[in-house]
Amino acid sequence: MEQASAAESAVLDAAALASAPLPPEEIGWAGRTLDQALGSAVLTMTGGWQLLVVAVVAVSTDVADHRAPLLLAHLALAALAVAVRADRAPLWVLATGIATMLPVDWAVSSSIDSAFTFAAAWAYNLGNLLPGLLMRGHQRLVFSVAFGLAVPVGLAVVQPDWVAGLAVPALVTGLAIRSAGRLALPMLTSLAADIDREHAQSWNELRAAEEARGATAEAAARARTLHDTVINTLAVVASGGAGTSDEAAVRSHCAADLRTLDRMIAARPLDERPSIGELGRRLALDVRTTDLDAAALDAELDRLPVAVADAVAGAIGEAMRNVAKHASSTVVELEATATDGRLAVAVRDRGRGFDGSVPDGRGLAESILGRTRAVGIDATIQTAPGHGTTISLTTALDRSVPALETEVDLPAALRAIQIRAAVLWTAALVAVGIAIEAVNRFGILSPTYLMLSVVAAGAVLAWRCNHDGRLPIPAMAVLAASVPVAFVAAVAGTGYGLDEVILWQAIGVSGPLILLLVHEDSRQWLRLAVAGLVAASATTATIAAGESTQVAAVIAVGTFPPLAVLVGWLLFTTALEQVGARVAEEHQAAAAARIELAARAASNAARARWRDAGLDRSRALLGDLAAGTRNPDDPATRAACADEEAYLRQLILLDPELRWLGDVLARSLAAARARGVRLSVRTGSTDVDGPGTAAQLGLLVDTALASTPTGSTVTVTLLSTRDQLRFGIAGPTPDLARSASGWAPPNGWTTTVATHGPNDLVEVTSPRPLHPTGAQP
Repeated sequence: MEQASAAESAVLDAAALASAPLPPEEIGWAGRTLDQALGSAVLTMTGGWQLLVVAVVAVSTDVADHRAPLLLAHLALAALAVAVRADRAPLWVLATGIATMLPVDWAVSSSIDSAFTFAAAWAYNLGNLLPGLLMRGHQRLVFSVAFGLAVPVGLAVVQPDWVAGLAVPALVTGLAIRSAGRLALPMLTSLAADIDREHAQSWNELRAAEEARGATAEAAARARTLHDTVINTLAVVASGGAGTSDEAAVRSHCAADLRTLDRMIAARPLDERPSIGELGRRLALDVRTTDLDAAALDAELDRLPVAVADAVAGAIGEAMRNVAKHASSTVVELEATATDGRLAVAVRDRGRGFDGSVPDGRGLAESILGRTRAVGIDATIQTAPGHGTTISLTTALDRSVPALETEVDLPAALRAIQIRAAVLWTAALVAVGIAIEAVNRFGILSPTYLMLSVVAAGAVLAWRCNHDGRLPIPAMAVLAASVPVAFVAAVAGTGYGLDEVILWQAIGVSGPLILLLVHEDSRQWLRLAVAGLVAASATTATIAAGESTQVAAVIAVGTFPPLAVLVGWLLFTTALEQVGARVAEEHQAAAAARIELAARAASNAARARWRDAGLDRSRALLGDLAAGTRNPDDPATRAACADEEAYLRQLILLDPELRWLGDVLARSLAAARARGVRLSVRTGSTDVDGPGTAAQLGLLVDTALASTPTGSTVTVTLLSTRDQLRFGIAGPTPDLARSASGWAPPNGWTTTVATHGPNDLVEVTSPRPLHPTGAQP
């Protein structure tokens, strides 16, 4: 009872592993990628703009008296941005420095329309991205308030005359940037979460399949081992004759098989595969090698994955056993070659051969063809009566375990994040721009609205024309042409740099640039768009220089915000791809490790089948033969071996695919034999839907066996159709019908009882479609 409980516990533990989802830390690769890519891009852009301010300070006459401290301060902020990006400084320190520096910059500036004032304002504007995109929780709230108060309070103290013309525009712009970040970020994280959920589902389905594969492979491997060792030895003893003439060899075989059986009963791993030479010596065969000798062949097997090497060695060993049992010869020719990256092995005898018929599911079909094909080895059997038998095996030498792959297209997922982010960014630019312009120039239809209209039209065009991450050529041409048009319109909104420069929405031009950046096959058009922007800026600045070199400098500085954003987005997309690939690989490794553990757990649970399969009689018989207390030539011993062989052959006919029901039926076979009831089991490879259903059906079988008279026959069948699974029990009337009367079927199953002559038939049917082990509905 303790052993049965342990086996059931192992099965239920494996079932729990199969149904448990991957934990969040193993499936959030898209979210992690988005966070890291955003952080990398925003911090690089922030640090880069600080360097631009340094360049403006270096050439500006506006702050000549304070040049040295300003240079040091903004260089320090640039270095701090680099340190934060490298996780060597906290983000809040950088945010504090930027919010504090704006009043300092404006305090030393002598003109509200200077290039330095404009550059400092945009350092502050870009700094609003820190709480808008990178900060979370209370930190975001605190620094949103800090950035909001830095403008009016700081200006009121250091430049009270600028409050009306500068405080309100800067305050509205900063608020709009932070708000846009807070609105857009949830949409991006929602997309990342959707990708993560799809990825997790794919991994969980893959893990369930791998668990089923592990359980099936373990069950099949142990059935083959039982066939190759214990069953073959029992068959030799049962047959008598020359096979038992060497009593010492029989005892040695029985001792070795007893160790194998002990491992199976204890649900421990089986012995390591024997060497090819050892296989020949165990069977007392004269193995004559060609090309590779036995030791060289063992060395080649060591280069293969364990499952493949075990299958090759097992097939060779089974071929040798068949020679020893059936070929009427003690000579085996073993030809092995390793050329052109392939290992080819042929096991040949010159014995009597056979007609070449290899029935499915038994004999050579399972012990050689089944075991090799399960791991992708090409195997053939060539034979004819009187012409011996040749068994050929071929496999690649450079085989490796294939990487686990999910159905999620990672590049496409990253591209989807990029495109959605670009569209959201452009939409935010337009919405924020309208709000800023409406507040700053209430009731005035300025050229800035033309710029915003051009950008909005480009966003709509890109959204509607996007197909699998690509835009048609006309759409890309329109986006590229809209960049210089939008720039000129934005500059016109400030009187071409002569009026209220601080109201210039220079960043708005970045919308079409970003849309071109994130779509595939658009880099040529992006370069044309940048060239158009630079040309429009140079032309406008040249014209403005005739009025004022300061205005020309402001226009030149105003060209950099959209370029800085473009660089930031380029870094964002690059980081998204690089970080995404790295994080996805990390998550794949973690998930693969978890899948491997789950598959091992399923394999361990599959081993429990043999613990309760009634192998004790075989163990006792082998023990007596190994100890010499039973004579292999004694008729009673031979009869006992024949009975055990027949029982074990019935046991290994249980399909390895029956992960849940196979364990139950193995115990039922043992229980039937203990009661003296002949139990015949006929199933396919379609299993029931879990251990609960299997246990309930097993209870019906146990109840039927308990009520069946000794010497009677009970037949259990499991038949599958396209939309049903039919589990049937046939046995003597009225015992079977009476035993089923008090039994409750599993949920969703129906029971019918009928009598046909001397037999009752109990049929339990599932009305819903079921699937082979490991498949998903």
